[in-house]
Amino acid sequence: MSRLGMLPRTRSGGGAGRDAGTPVAARPGWMQRMDAARSIVAWVEADPRRASGIGEHPGLAMLGGLDRALAYLHRRWVTAFGVALDLEIEAGSPPGPATLARVCRRLAAEQPGLRLILEHHASHPAVREGR
Repeated sequence: MSRLGMLPRTRSGGGAGRDAGTPVAARPGWMQRMDAARSIVAWVEADPRRASGIGEHPGLAMLGGLDRALAYLHRRWVTAFGVALDLEIEAGSPPGPATLARVCRRLAAEQPGLRLILEHHASHPAVREGR
């Protein structure tokens, strides 16, 4: 059985002869896509004016183009926000608008490049539909 946030230990529908305890290998290119996303975000953090031009970044191709890159980056934001919110609530903050706003401000300060990209592309369907 897998833990939250971890890859499953076995493939679904595992066939005969497979070791049930063998970890599933990450799909090919997973680390490259993650590195490409980090590179794009760091590129924007180095010069915030680049948020509008991420289509020029060479790492965009690794993520499958602008639409898929924005969807991927939006999922990263949502995941980070969920984790930060859970930690805040577990630390004793009451769930509610004030806690949501505090977590959002903190996450925006911690990940300014990602925030800038998503703010600039907020009207793009890949970001808008992910909300």
